[in-house]
Amino acid sequence: MPIGIFLYGGSLLVPTLQTEKIKPLPVVLVRESYWRRAIDFDFMIAEGMISPDDMRLFVFRETAEAIWAAIVHWHEAHDGSLIGRA
Repeated sequence: MPIGIFLYGGSLLVPTLQTEKIKPLPVVLVRESYWRRAIDFDFMIAEGMISPDDMRLFVFRETAEAIWAAIVHWHEAHDGSLIGRA
């Protein structure tokens, strides 16, 4: 079973990102087929638990290479290169 930050911090991380109380960060969910079954995002949107815009907080990836590429791309798009940061 994939272990993800959503389940670990679902009650803290996602609302904190939604309200912008912390600096934005990428939330990568590994194995989209798993997460789409485990969490009914469409239902959550329909019930008003999250907004359609909240889906921008998540990216789904399948391989380690794709995960790393998503993280690097996110940092380049938001605050510069991830490589070489202390």
